[in-house]
Amino acid sequence: CPTIVTQANVDVEQYTGLWYEIFRKDNQFQSGGQCTNATYTLKPDGTVGVLNQAINSMGVYEKIEGYAVVKDPAVPGALEVNFGPNQKGSYNIMSTDYKEYSVVYSCIDIPNTNINIEFAWILSRRKTLPLATINKCNEILARLGVSSLGLSATPQNC
Repeated sequence: CPTIVTQANVDVEQYTGLWYEIFRKDNQFQSGGQCTNATYTLKPDGTVGVLNQAINSMGVYEKIEGYAVVKDPAVPGALEVNFGPNQKGSYNIMSTDYKEYSVVYSCIDIPNTNINIEFAWILSRRKTLPLATINKCNEILARLGVSSLGLSATPQNC
């Protein structure tokens, strides 16, 4: 996985709330999903509650709940998300303005191989994003080596 630098001084409290998935890097866990969104809630113990919801490729509503923790207080944009046993992952906020967009990146190295699995998302507070903002988000991902050609639009017309 590449060495990454998350957005400096991420304010997790400002980040909480509802985010719609506008684009995602194709992955086996979300193939064909639509109307995907995530709600983040700050918990009293400092963790962040995570509720992911979507309509799967068969048209069935699905949700999964978990929590996220900031891995290092000096790097608040790098979180670890936990959805249960053996369901942990990184959630790296590469860029956000809190009000309109967020670019998130995650990468998992497969042990004892030279293989990794990359995840990337462009999120919005609304079900759409202006083209100029999408282009800005694609530039951020391109600096990580994630091509916009590998991104799929997530339908939000449910």
